[in-house]
Parts: sequence; C-alpha cells; structure tokens
Amino acid sequence: MTVPGFTSQIPVYLRMNRSEFNLSPDGFEHFGTHSRGHAAYANDSWTINKYVTLNAGIRWQQERMAGEQSQYTFTGDWSPRIGVDIDPIGDRKNKIFFNFGRYSYNLPLDLAERSLTNELDLSGFRLVPDFSIVGGQRVVNINQFGSVTPVVDAAHVINFMPGGFPTNGPASSAGGNLEFIHSGTKLSYEDEYVFGAEHQFSHGVVLTARYARRSLRRIVEDTGGIAPEAAEAGVTQFFSITNPSKNLDIFTNPIQTDFVATTDASGKVNNVPGTCDPGLVAFPITNSFGNPITDPQGNTAACFADNGVNGLPGGSAVRDGVPDGFSDPIHRYWSFEVEVNKSFSHNWQLRANYRVAKLFGNFEGAFRNDNAQSDPGISSLFDFTPGQFGQLGDQFLPGVLNTDRQQVANGYFSYVFDRGKLKNLTLGTGVRVATGTPINELAAHPVYQNAGEVPIGGRGSQGRTPTTGNVDFHADYVMNVTEKAHLRFGVDMFNVANTKRVLYINQNIDLGFGTTNADFLKPANITGVPISASSGTQSPFDARVFFRLEF
Repeated sequence: MTVPGFTSQIPVYLRMNRSEFNLSPDGFEHFGTHSRGHAAYANDSWTINKYVTLNAGIRWQQERMAGEQSQYTFTGDWSPRIGVDIDPIGDRKNKIFFNFGRYSYNLPLDLAERSLTNELDLSGFRLVPDFSIVGGQRVVNINQFGSVTPVVDAAHVINFMPGGFPTNGPASSAGGNLEFIHSGTKLSYEDEYVFGAEHQFSHGVVLTARYARRSLRRIVEDTGGIAPEAAEAGVTQFFSITNPSKNLDIFTNPIQTDFVATTDASGKVNNVPGTCDPGLVAFPITNSFGNPITDPQGNTAACFADNGVNGLPGGSAVRDGVPDGFSDPIHRYWSFEVEVNKSFSHNWQLRANYRVAKLFGNFEGAFRNDNAQSDPGISSLFDFTPGQFGQLGDQFLPGVLNTDRQQVANGYFSYVFDRGKLKNLTLGTGVRVATGTPINELAAHPVYQNAGEVPIGGRGSQGRTPTTGNVDFHADYVMNVTEKAHLRFGVDMFNVANTKRVLYINQNIDLGFGTTNADFLKPANITGVPISASSGTQSPFDARVFFRLEF
C-alpha cells in the first residue's frame, strides 16, 4: 500500500482498541442524555449558652437520569447532619467538637450514555484505512485533517485482536450495552464522623487535633449473575444496575456441575456424561498464564444446566431465594491529624499538618486506579460473581486500597520583611513528605482479558512505593517605581534537593489474558503504562525567575 509522502509501498494498518459507531446518515451518534436533581433541606443552629452550640439539619434529594432508551429516578435519599461545639471555658479560644454527616453521590452522565442508551462499541481489531486504487496500486486517502479515515466494513477489516468482537461487519460487531436499573436502587452514600479539639494561642496560632472516619454504606454498580467459568462455558451474561451486597438476590443462579476434566486424543474436553446440556461447553479453568486452576474439591472444569433463566435478573419471577454470591462493598477511611495554622499577621504565616491514616476495603469508589476505569456506577468490579475456581483472585477480599498513604506531612511558611535593608522581601518555603502507596499484583480479567483487573495474593502484596518528599522555595522583592507602580522580581525553586524517588509502579503481571508483562514492577506512569525509569520518578529540580510590573 502506498502512503502519501513515502516513495515506496509500506505495510500499514489501523489498530482500534475501542470506539463507538453507528449507521446514521450523517455518520455521527447522537446521545440525548440528561440528568436532573432535586433537593430540599432544613437546618438550624442553636446556641444553648456560651459553652454549647448545636447544629442540626436534614437533606432530601433525588436524581432523575435519562438516556435514549431508558430512564430512572433515584429517590428517597435522606441525609441527616448534626454537629456539637463545646467551649469548655467560654473564652472563645478553646473548642471541642463532634460532627456527623451523611453524603450522597450524584452519578454523572457516563451511566446514562453507556447503559441507558444503546451505545454501540467497536473493540479490538485491525483494519485497512480508506484507500483508492491508483495505477493498480492501493493509495491511502488523506482527509482534510491531514490524517486517515477508518472505514469499518468487510473489505477493510483485517482481523481481530484477542478480546475483539469476531465479525466482519459493523452491524454485528457490537451488541448494545443497554442495561436496566433494578427497582428500588438508591444513590450511593457515605457516613462521616469527626471528633476534635482546638486551641488558639497568642499571635493567632491555632492548634487543632481531629479524628475522622468515613465509610461507604451503599454503592451503585452494574452486576452480572454468573461467574467467569459460566461465561466461558457459554452461559449468557445479563446485567442489572443495583446496590450490590452479600444478601443481594436478583438473579437466577446457574446450576453448576464441577468435575475433573479429561481430554481425548484431539485435546477436546470430555464432559462427565449427562452433566453438560447441548450448546454449553465445558472448558478447563485456567489462570491468565494458562495454568490449570482447581477448586477446593480438586475439580478442574465446570458445566451448567441450560434451564433458560441462568443469570437472568428481574423480580420475584426469576429470584431463586439464593444470594447471588457477591460480597459487601467495603470502603473505610480513618485518620488522625494535627494542624498548626496561623493567618498572616506580624509579618508571617504558617500552614502545617501531620496525618496518620488508613484506607481499607475492596471498593475504591467512582474511579478504579487498578485498571484506570472511569465509569462511575458501571465499572467491571461486580460484573461477575466470584465463582468456585477463584478466577477473580482477591478482587472481593478487603485490604489496603490503592491510594492508601499511612503518613503525610505538609508545612508551608512565609515571612515578609517590612524594615531595614531587606524591606519588601518575601521568603517562603513548602515541604511535603508522604509514605508510599500499596503495590499490587494484578492479573488480566479471565473473560474481558483486560490487564490490571484481578489482584493476586491480597491487596498490597508487593509492598509499597518509596516514601517521597520535596522542598520548594520562593522569594520575591518589590521595588517601588512610583507611588502606584511597582516592579516585582522573584524566583521559585521546586524540589531543591533534586529528589528522584519512584512514584508509580507497573502492577500488571500480564498485558492481556495469557500475555506476560516484562515490565511488571518497573516504573510506570499514573495509569500503569510502562515508561522510561526517569519518567516514573519525581520531577527533578527546576526553577523559574520572573518579574512583573504592578500598577
């Protein structure tokens, strides 16, 4: 194929990992999604006497989310808040306080576009770009943007990469992602408790100590009622958006038969007679490296009875009275923090704090750091039940979450000279030190084949990233030109010690299901993509010098 700008023919293809398409005349997909929220609240503050003040309130809210094909209203979210401030001496320089609050999370429109609208996806294939025949040769067509135009049809699609949709045409290359939201589903919320004490010293220096605890009490996620081994055996996967928990029962659980797999001379798995229905094929269960997995009873394969309602969500008509197999989502944060603050007065100001904290659970929240998935309410975390063969590793096992930092210290100080030879000179410094974050061993998903999905050996099994810290410095000097005009000269220096600690580590043991990752535990960027060692560390020392005219 000839590419404009090159004198000889070269092989060229486009690789598409994931995108959307439609067959509308103008070539564009139109999404008419929207969300509307309503809220009402009441609160009051009551100063009982000079020692005690009480604050109380309650908030009600709902969110209506609509896509092209479906809509749903999250109702009945009540959020109480209460706070008590005690001045034990009554001199307004001491305070003991307690606060409780419940906070709901409004979902963004990503869910409306991807689940309430029949979004059509293209995934994992290689194709020839748009071309013309010139002199009997294929010549790539360059569009008005100086690029090439992908054409998705049988004549242009070359082949499909692992995990891609195996088809020759766009009309069947993607199924609609329409999901329904289960009746009674409510918004996510968390509860927060804060206890603390505060004392004001002379010159406006305020010392504060507080303990905080936050817990996610309910989440919204899309769920699927089958395990990975059922999907591999051919059971259709259905989804329902709901509030998952260990007691959730909205699916018909597949009837599963586990057995020790044997193979014939051609390598085909021989099923135990009478256990696998027609159309459902039993596969030996393996991990992402192709190694056999056995369940606690020594079984290596499974098949499922085809009763027509396997994994089907709905109401009492399909509910089988057996929990679907999920775990409770857990996200708990606690911290103890000491702060020293002084607003600018007497030529100087100070902001300093030290915090000890822990973030624990099996659910990160709206964004997943492990697989860099930003799909609030519809991540892949609850798409499958754990199953009997452990193909999801320790995905539902609580542990330290990805952004957990055990200790953090910050200090910011500045001073202004107002007399003598240094008059109008300002000096400032900033110091930040933080312990590292957990390093996981993440395997690819057994069904989706995406890297970075399944934690192996528990969360934080590979230790932590190094403790990092940096010191910054600022100085500026003001020269009076006229009564109303000034020249300001300054310098900012960042990371003055030129510290180069590793920030992010590649935590994926494979690039995809069955493909070993040679960059496992090497420096990476924030999304886990392997990069050079120098790019995976703190930014080196740098500085800037500036001056400006102020008037």
